[in-house]
Amino acid sequence: MKNLEYLWKDIEGTEKENEYLEKRFAEMSVKEKYILEGAVQIVEVNNASDLINLTEQLSNFDFHYKATDNESLGEYIARHRSSNWER
Repeated sequence: MKNLEYLWKDIEGTEKENEYLEKRFAEMSVKEKYILEGAVQIVEVNNASDLINLTEQLSNFDFHYKATDNESLGEYIARHRSSNWER
């Protein structure tokens, strides 16, 4: 997993927002870090407020182990999820 400090160490925000992000990143689970790493690739983050909002919405994203691109995600879903969607 990448070191995600680059996401919040130099981002524009208030002192209170930066303190919040430091605490949030310290308590973030490994799964949440993986999800956040992917989420920042599809959601624009311009400042600390954007990043705070994103970290609080991680439950809206799914994590599929080893799905690193659209093709591998499609294969994963076809293999593991198609039967669940038919119900």
